[in-house]
Amino acid sequence: MKRRVFSLVSLVIVATLLLSACQMQNWAVANTSSSLNTAIESHPDLSPLRLYIPKYLSDGPSQSERFPFPPPHMVIEALKSKVNADNVRGIFQVTERAPETGVFCSLRLEEIEVSGARKAWGVLSFLTWSLVPFYDDSLGYNVTYELFIDAKLRNRYQYMVRGKQLEWIAIALVVPFVSSGWQIVDLKYGSVSERLLKELVSTSRLFVEDARKDGSIR
Repeated sequence: MKRRVFSLVSLVIVATLLLSACQMQNWAVANTSSSLNTAIESHPDLSPLRLYIPKYLSDGPSQSERFPFPPPHMVIEALKSKVNADNVRGIFQVTERAPETGVFCSLRLEEIEVSGARKAWGVLSFLTWSLVPFYDDSLGYNVTYELFIDAKLRNRYQYMVRGKQLEWIAIALVVPFVSSGWQIVDLKYGSVSERLLKELVSTSRLFVEDARKDGSIR
């Protein structure tokens, strides 16, 4: 009996380890040149913008249509943590309240919808412990920055981060043949890819550059 229990526990542990490393993702900002992603570096004199995210946006409750992908509010929380930890080259200063005076911005994140057929394919792969390979090149988020001056909306800036994922229990066989942009990620619910966070930070640089170009900030 003990041997059977031990075997079952060992099987669960091995399966968990395999499943936690059987998905790869690749993320990039859509329709932009690589030079714009570092445009903010040419303006070291910029003061950090105050970033306010309303509580209803950072607390949910909407769920991702791509299980076990994190819902948008979890991605926003991960981005806020990255901003606070790394200071994102001084671009943002997170604030808990919307300022009544001065310049500040808010951030909205919306997940791109998934087709019914692709959703069913993903569920099938998940239920078979990724024995059935799954590929999805329709991942993405619409990123909207709203710029306020003295509590009045001045302008909106919209960007898109697109992604791809490959899920398969034999993912190690694929690794040598993919580009360096692909990253093996943890399938644990709520985990957010570091590559996704990096590309979201790139949109913040684009936002600041575009706001400078149209004269909204100086």
